[in-house]
Amino acid sequence: MENITTKPTTETQKTVTRVFDLLNQYVAVHNNSETLAAKEHGDWHIYSASEIIEKVNKISIGLLKLGIRKDDKIAIISPNRPEWNLVDFGIQQLGAVSVPMYPTITIDDYRYIFQDAGVKIVFAGTAELVNKVKEATKELNGIEYIFSFDEIQGIQNWKEVIQLGENEDVTQLESYKNAVKPDDLLTLIYTSGTTGVPKGVMLSHHNIVSNVEGVMEYITIYPGERVLSFLPMCHIYERTVIYIYLRIGASVFYAESMDTIADNIREVKPVCFTTVPR
Repeated sequence: MENITTKPTTETQKTVTRVFDLLNQYVAVHNNSETLAAKEHGDWHIYSASEIIEKVNKISIGLLKLGIRKDDKIAIISPNRPEWNLVDFGIQQLGAVSVPMYPTITIDDYRYIFQDAGVKIVFAGTAELVNKVKEATKELNGIEYIFSFDEIQGIQNWKEVIQLGENEDVTQLESYKNAVKPDDLLTLIYTSGTTGVPKGVMLSHHNIVSNVEGVMEYITIYPGERVLSFLPMCHIYERTVIYIYLRIGASVFYAESMDTIADNIREVKPVCFTTVPR
């Protein structure tokens, strides 16, 4: 790991007005060879900054080819993994809206949220989650595609969206990105439903960017340093923290599970992780 002793400056922070601005303003600038990482078949699979930006652009173009446009809703249901971030940014660049959902909620809650939000595409992480999505959408209209992150026989894989964006001119995305304003809806996050049916909380790009920039002067993490993430990104706290890490230029390693946190800490040797009382 590169030894960096200079704290990142905030000189260009005014240029970040939408969350996806972080990609070109900070992720690309730091060009960290260890931007995101997760365990795959026992080994750490690491994504570089340039690889992330390339895949995000391809996802955006792939979603365009699938008919996704500004304000369309796309659900993400998965434990933390780099694919979550890549799809999230791909959605953002079109002005579409992510609907992150807890993997552990009931099929009835899945069904309600899909219908209430008007979800068109679902990205699900595992076979178990795909089966829950399929059960929840049996009698629903409006869900056009279900993609999995894991390789699952008979289910379209998220890499197919990337393939749709292969060999395409990425400049075609500029008009879509330019049409996204700071006050546009970024994400629709549903409450747990403990007081009735889940309620959708509307958060704009500005809501999140203002939080990211508001804490920068208090952060003591430096570009190239490793951090560990295990809180769920479907909650806005850890998701915002990930944006902060990317804003700084830190390397984000995702813990395999709650049970492996201690082992992952020994492997990764992070300078920081966020947690909550249990």
